[in-house]
Amino acid sequence: MITGKIILTIVLFLSLSFNAAFIIHLLTAHPALSASPEIQSNLNLTDEQKKQMEPIRAKLHRENEAIKKQIAQCQEKLLTALKSDPVDKNAINNCLENISNLQKKIQQNTIEEIIHIRKYMNPEQCSCLIEGLGSAMAHSSKPCDCPYCQSHKK
Repeated sequence: MITGKIILTIVLFLSLSFNAAFIIHLLTAHPALSASPEIQSNLNLTDEQKKQMEPIRAKLHRENEAIKKQIAQCQEKLLTALKSDPVDKNAINNCLENISNLQKKIQQNTIEEIIHIRKYMNPEQCSCLIEGLGSAMAHSSKPCDCPYCQSHKK
């Protein structure tokens, strides 16, 4: 029974890590969504454009930070449920569903931000924005190339 709990914990951790990594990668690798001045310069945003975009970016950043705190609370509940004996699968599934819904909300906020800031961009900037997003998505869904995975693809 302990082995099953360990395996479930590992699978859950990997799943949550992948989802979190995708969101973090999407938010930090994407030029328009990063606070980094060097990355924003790729879009050549004017000061006026940055000023126009700031309110929605700040609002969604605050929302996402609150959601991240909720995710952390759900993860604590999940770990508690995984430690229980016997394991309460309903509690685990509820935690997973809550985490998934919260992660979905962060993704929706990201898309809302992209839609909003596009209003202030010229066609070239919009194209660069979408290309950057496509690159981030392609990179995040790239098949694993670790030795373990490669040995099983043969």
